[in-house]
Amino acid sequence: MFFDVMPFLAFEKLDGYKAPSFHMMLVLGCVLAFLSMIFAAVIRFIRGRRRSDQEPAPRGARVAYWIILGISVLNLLFLVGTGSGVPAIMQNILLDPPLIMKISLGLGVLSALLTPAALIYAVLAWKDRYWGIIYRVYYTLVTLAAMAFVWFLHYWNWLGWRY
Repeated sequence: MFFDVMPFLAFEKLDGYKAPSFHMMLVLGCVLAFLSMIFAAVIRFIRGRRRSDQEPAPRGARVAYWIILGISVLNLLFLVGTGSGVPAIMQNILLDPPLIMKISLGLGVLSALLTPAALIYAVLAWKDRYWGIIYRVYYTLVTLAAMAFVWFLHYWNWLGWRY
């Protein structure tokens, strides 16, 4: 599309996945999934303390639970650390990024390394029926949110120390 008064300015329609509104909705959905995982972990912890006579979960289920909880915490810490590090970068754009930004980028890399393990355990959860169907669906959705978040980090060059 060209603007009539200034024909030297051209507008180009963005693909759907390049639109800022898509990225904002993606991050919002991922943050809600990660926060809900932490909320579910707190509820599970409280319920687990009341039921001491319950038989322990299989080892694979426990590992899967801790992996997805770790991914959720790491991704939320990444967002908080990045949000607090950006104003410091804007003040001194020519200097080395602040330490909080470097640590936050490391948390993103660690989360990205754990995400394939969560995907493998999501498949195993369905195959071995670790939990009830509702929790398996929930685990799968949070795993998909983690995969989408890794894609988001890669798209914006926030995966690693690429500055």
